[in-house]
Order: sequence, then C-alpha cells, then structure tokens
Amino acid sequence: MCGVTRLIQLEIEPALNPNETRLQPSYRMDLRNFTEKEYNKFVKLNTVNDWSQLSWKGVGRPYEVTSFAQEKKSWEEVNQQSLPANISWQMFNKSFHEWFVKDVPAEMDKSKQNFMKSLTNF
Repeated sequence: MCGVTRLIQLEIEPALNPNETRLQPSYRMDLRNFTEKEYNKFVKLNTVNDWSQLSWKGVGRPYEVTSFAQEKKSWEEVNQQSLPANISWQMFNKSFHEWFVKDVPAEMDKSKQNFMKSLTNF
C-alpha cells in the first residue's frame, strides 16, 4: 500500500478524578477511597491472632482430591512420572479457556436438535 497514509483513531478520555470510577470494555478503573467500615463490607479478613491455638477441627480440613481427570492419568501413564505442576496448570488453563470460547447458543441449538432427533427413534 505505497503512498497510502493510515490514520489510527484513538479515543482519549479525560483523566480520572479522585473518588471516581469508570467502566472500560474489559476492566474497571476505580480510584474511590473507602473508609475502613465501607471496605470491610466487601472484604472479610479472619486473621489469626494466636497460631498455636489453630487446629484442623477449628478451621476444617482442606478438600482432598481423590479422583483425577483422565487427561492427567493418560499423561502420567505415557510419561511414567507424576504430572508436573506447570503442565497441570497449562492443561487446566486450556480446559478452562474452552468454556469462554464456546458458542453457547450454537451448542444449545445442536443439543436440542440431537435431542429432537433421538425422540424420532422411539
């Protein structure tokens, strides 16, 4: 494209003032100041004053995973070792991301069509 000038159009917004919030397409800019009482409405911190008094009975045991995904089992079988944490996270992130790239209305339509088709077999 020789000789063609391309202009990039930028939307310039005024600066945020203190105690102002503005919603952007993918995030929120928030400069509001909260009193401690207002802040604590949204954030509940259960701080521990005496760690020696802490027990599993008092706080509850963490959830123990006893069943694992087939992908994890397959990977460990092929590689003859435990699935490393970084690869596990990569697999999780890929799987989780798939939920956000699905065309949900199309998936629902397809499911309805398959269901209706299966009813014709009765």
